Amino acid sequence: MMKIIIRTANNQDIEGIINLIQEFYSAYNDKVNLQKYDSDLIDIEKNYFRVNGHFWIVENHKGRIIASMGLKNYTNNTAELKRVAVSYKYRRQGIATKLLATATEYAKKINCKKLFLWTDIRYKISHIFYEKAGFVYKETKVFNNADLPWTALLYEKTL
Repeated sequence: MMKIIIRTANNQDIEGIINLIQEFYSAYNDKVNLQKYDSDLIDIEKNYFRVNGHFWIVENHKGRIIASMGLKNYTNNTAELKRVAVSYKYRRQGIATKLLATATEYAKKINCKKLFLWTDIRYKISHIFYEKAGFVYKETKVFNNADLPWTALLYEKTL
């Protein structure tokens, strides 16, 4: 098992983060669209840090970004997890679990009482991960903010 080092992302990491997200999307015949759903990736610092959120990445020994997780903080003591992705080659090594623990600790520090996330209905392995981590399914919704409509599941966890 590899040593997992989580670090804070910055705008110099954008290309690597986009490549990671595209790898994830490719398995579902989707593409990153920076004009629509994926526009938050254009400026990580503005879209996460300047709104009291955060964005973490994990790199492999060659400096390639192999995992990510963002957190957007909202004023009602809730935070949304976004951009949760682990490169296929590095899955089942505890990376997502460690990222989630890091994000949860950060959320508690900024007084969040609840975490939530939307996940594509097709990402069944992710659903199992979230449920094991204590998230509870709340609702299903169709979004029209991407190239094609997509169906997502809402998961929540009280901290």
